[in-house]
Amino acid sequence: MLLRSRFSRIVRKAIDPVLLARGFTRRGQTYKRPLDRIWWVFDVERSRWNTADECRFSIGGGILVPEVNNVIDFHLPPLMLEKADTGDSIIHYRPPTELERHWVITSADDADLVDHQIVEQIKGYIETKMMPFYERFHGLNDVINFILSLKDDIQELPRGRVHPNELFIPLYLAALYWLTGDRTQACAYLEDAFETLQVEWWQNHLLRIRERLGCE
Repeated sequence: MLLRSRFSRIVRKAIDPVLLARGFTRRGQTYKRPLDRIWWVFDVERSRWNTADECRFSIGGGILVPEVNNVIDFHLPPLMLEKADTGDSIIHYRPPTELERHWVITSADDADLVDHQIVEQIKGYIETKMMPFYERFHGLNDVINFILSLKDDIQELPRGRVHPNELFIPLYLAALYWLTGDRTQACAYLEDAFETLQVEWWQNHLLRIRERLGCE
């Protein structure tokens, strides 16, 4: 069986039954579920270096807040939700694996055995790591509280790779507070953002956002 077909079969068996049953919809290898002004996003990423004999792929998730993207990138066309993926999320999370960051299938392995093992591992990670992560977020206030925890105590980072980093934390908080109607907090965090990177393009971008938010 071609690796492309094996990969598609793994996705169908490992992910579709778990996420579609929880209200996600699928487009390609990206799954999304809308909630109150936020989206849970999950995707499968194939390595750009894959060949006919080896296919590497990983899973990851995120919390997408389209209004935040549109506040920060207001000078660009609005985010197209149907094409959005984890890369557009303001919070990213990629659960670790015990052995490596990617799963691998090859043309030389025992397809039935290897694919079954991978399917069970992915199901387990979604159930035990991804879903508990998603369940922390049901609205804008949950997103604010999570990002505040990153800002206040780096030890609160969940195990695995998490975004935003220190550069974007105050900027995202500014946008989130503005969206919840707290202009005072929004402007205060926007001022904090000016201190994160002293380069001209960043400062100029923040000046445009300051005007957009109506901060003096």
